[in-house]
Amino acid sequence: MQPIDGYFLYTLGSIADLRSMIDGVPVSDYALPFLRIVAVLDGFKSNEQNKRNLPDAVMRAEGLWNLIGSLM
Repeated sequence: MQPIDGYFLYTLGSIADLRSMIDGVPVSDYALPFLRIVAVLDGFKSNEQNKRNLPDAVMRAEGLWNLIGSLM
């Protein structure tokens, strides 16, 4: 499992259309893309097969989910 790095976040942002984010604009203006990401992470981390077979990835998804939650 690779650590989360800037490229990963850039790619995630590309998929979620977050590259248009501008410094100083409230995160709440980007609520819809963030909610999509949270929904995907929630589905991933709650899947029993993922919990069993990919515990490190589930743990990291939980961390990213918490980070995004703290931004919101």
